[in-house]
Amino acid sequence: MIQELEDVILTCELAEYGLTPGDIGTVVLVHKEGKGYEVEFTTLDGETIAIVTLTADQVRPSRQREIAHARNFAVIHRMPAHGCVLLAILKTPDLSRG
Repeated sequence: MIQELEDVILTCELAEYGLTPGDIGTVVLVHKEGKGYEVEFTTLDGETIAIVTLTADQVRPSRQREIAHARNFAVIHRMPAHGCVLLAILKTPDLSRG
């Protein structure tokens, strides 16, 4: 079972947060013995993008020999939600592709 403070991999798109499958989050709370999780997604410099309640099928544990991948976000504004600050984000184009 996935434990608190364990990194997990998102398995579905969460368009309202700008999150895509493969994004890495950290479990901050386990619900009902692993039936669900509170997962925090952050930028690489530690700023919280979202804290989301997810079901067990929306995340998976990381696996050996996987590598992280970075992608760009542009912050468009901040909005309060559930006592924390979430960032509304806009995907920026991937300029690395010809």
